[in-house]
Order: sequence, then structure tokens, then C-alpha cells
Amino acid sequence: MLSGVVSGLDFQTFLSSLDRDPVKGACFDSERISFADIKAEIPEASETEDDGYFEYPYGTVTGNKPLYAAGAIYPMDHSAYKVAKHLAMLLKGKEQARILDMCAAPGGKSIALCSLLTPALLVANDLSAKRAGILKTNMERAGLLAVVTNSDPKDFAVDFQGYFDAVILDAPCSGSGMSRKKEKMADDWTKDKVLACVPIQRALLDAAYGLLRKGGILSYSTCSYSRQEDEDQISDFLKRHKDCKAMRPCKDGCVAGIDNLGERYLPGLFDGEGQYSCFIVKLGRSPVNEPIASLPVKAAEFAFPSFSLNGNDWVNPGFDARLARHGVIRAGYALLDKEQYAKCPYDWDLCHCPSLPFKRLELTLDQVLKFIRGEDIRMDTKGYDGIIAIATFKGFPLAFCRGVRGRLRNFLPKGLRVKD
Repeated sequence: MLSGVVSGLDFQTFLSSLDRDPVKGACFDSERISFADIKAEIPEASETEDDGYFEYPYGTVTGNKPLYAAGAIYPMDHSAYKVAKHLAMLLKGKEQARILDMCAAPGGKSIALCSLLTPALLVANDLSAKRAGILKTNMERAGLLAVVTNSDPKDFAVDFQGYFDAVILDAPCSGSGMSRKKEKMADDWTKDKVLACVPIQRALLDAAYGLLRKGGILSYSTCSYSRQEDEDQISDFLKRHKDCKAMRPCKDGCVAGIDNLGERYLPGLFDGEGQYSCFIVKLGRSPVNEPIASLPVKAAEFAFPSFSLNGNDWVNPGFDARLARHGVIRAGYALLDKEQYAKCPYDWDLCHCPSLPFKRLELTLDQVLKFIRGEDIRMDTKGYDGIIAIATFKGFPLAFCRGVRGRLRNFLPKGLRVKD
């Protein structure tokens, strides 16, 4: 698999690393929270050369931490984070970019990318309904203004030819690069899996090409070591699309791919799992972004307008009405809680929307540990009695709340509460 990529001592280092535990880590928005604040809450955390990413020892649990519940951190592999970081660097100066993440679940690359830039529109899609539901939850917890869709990525071609400034294709693959992280991957890997993935990846690459604007960037990645899924896919793609060019590998711990096509992150040579990545630019220049197709705007309840879709009202100024034909399960920030007998009139997701006219109540560590488990909190609620406010930790929204005579009522949805 790795012939032509590494040899000699480097290959032996790679092989010996496969018997060691993987290195774990998480991304964060360094403009909103410092590593020092993270270290204070997660003592096992260690800094990396990447501002916006930290590592922690295998076996450390972060999913029950207040910072995770507040969306301040998102656990992901360092190699995968690098892919998002490089795309953010390539999109520098395109802060109004429209981005499609074609096979986005569980959402790591989109979340990491948005910790580094603010796109005008992010569409995070997954074909699997179950995975799309997980993706929606992760986008909400991270507080991202993202559209989440459950659609066949190829169907976007009906409405969005030449529309996106960037397309992320973290392609379905045989998963050999995750063998250290997931033993089941190593046990289940077969060459037949590789051969089954190749035509799927090829079709998705061609679909991504059609959705890109001229001058747009395609980010292709797999967690596979197989040349057929990596460099061979890129080589064949470039032969089919003469107006595209692979960009040169970055030198940040990765090794250049075969024939200098893309880059590979290899355990032992980098503190992450196996990842292949290649960035492709669609040559040429589009004059202007195609205008969005807007939905009718409702009168603003707050300081921003909303629109109706799928039985709810949503806030998202970048939403394109044509997306409604592509299995939207989240159109932006949901405005209202439509659950029967809802205790709070507003959807939990809305607490992440900036510029809301609600008071904010910063919780202490002891208070937040109870809050994320769904408990009401005994405290002085003077100034918060009878009004809806937003409970926060380190400035990150947790959920809506309301003071009731010395008790803080907790409106964190049951499905998002942390369990021991």
C-alpha cells in the first residue's frame, strides 16, 4: 500500500507505531477560548504546534466535560484536523465562501473548518439518515450556522452546478488508516472493500467537480492507505478533468503522496491516524457568486428576520431556497420548540444565535456540572426570576434557563444531557 511513499527507517517507525495506542485530541476556536482555559478544565491536555488543536492521552474521557457540552471543543483526530486547517488556509480571503461537505457525518471537518473561518453558507450533508441525525446534533452543539441535509450528494447537481467555492469530500473508504484506533477496522479490512469503494469515490469526485465554481477548491480525503483509493483516484480524476490541478503538498509532518499527488499522514511519523489528503483547484475564474434564491421572510421577532420551512421558523441569512429540495433537516438556527408541552418556547438551538436579546448567566464549574446533567440549580436568581435567559460556561451557550424564586430552571433537552 505504501510503496513509493516511505522506505527504510521511516517505514519501520510506521510499522512499530501500529502496536501503540492512538493519540487523541480535539479542536477549538482559539479566538473564543484559550488553551490555558482548556488546560484548567482538562489537565491531561497538551499543546500542539497547531493553535486551535490539543492532544490528550488515550483513555481520557472528554465527552462528559462541560467544555464539550458547551460546544467549546470537538474531539477529532489530528490528521483530520490538518485537512480542515489546510482548506481554511487555501480559503483565506474568501470569508464569504459557500461550502458543501458532501459526506460530512459526524461533522469533524466542518466543525474544525468553522473554528478557523466563517463561511457565508455551510451545507453539511450525509446520505445516511442515521448519520445525518448525528451530524445535526454535532452541528447544533458546536453552535454552527449550518444547513444539514440528508441527500444523495450527486443530487445537488440539479440546482447547484458551479455554485460552491469549496467542496469537502471525506470519501467513504476501506478504513485501513483507522486500524490502530478501531480494531474492528483491522479485522474487517479486505481488498474487496477497497475495490467496492473505488467506483463510489470516483462518482463522488465527478459530482464534486460539477458543483465547484471556477477557482473553487476540492478537498479530497480518505482514512485509507490504499493507493487505489488515494493517488490513483486523483490521477484518474485529473485525466478526466483537464481544467483541474492538484496543489502541492504541505510540509507539516505529512509525507508527499505517490508522484507528489497529495499528502499522507502516517502514525509514527505524525501524532495522528492514517489519512490521505489532496486539494484540487478548478482552474479559471467565476466573475461573481450566483445569487441565492430566497424564501419569504417573516416579520422579525428579534433583531433578525426568519423564514419558515418544514414546520419551523429558521434564522439563516445565507440559506438558499433550492436547498429545500435536498432533504433539509436543519436550515440554520431553529426558532421555536415544537415539542408538545415544551417548557421553553424557543428551540435549544437558538441559544447559539448571536445578538439575542436575552440575559446571559455565567455558571461556575460546580453549577455547570449539575446543569449539563439536566438538574435545576439552587442559587440566587435575583434579576432572572420569571424571564428566559441563556446559561453559559466560559462564554459558550449551554441552553435556555429561567429563574424561579431561588431555583434556576434548566431547559437543556434530555437527549443532550451528559451521563456519568
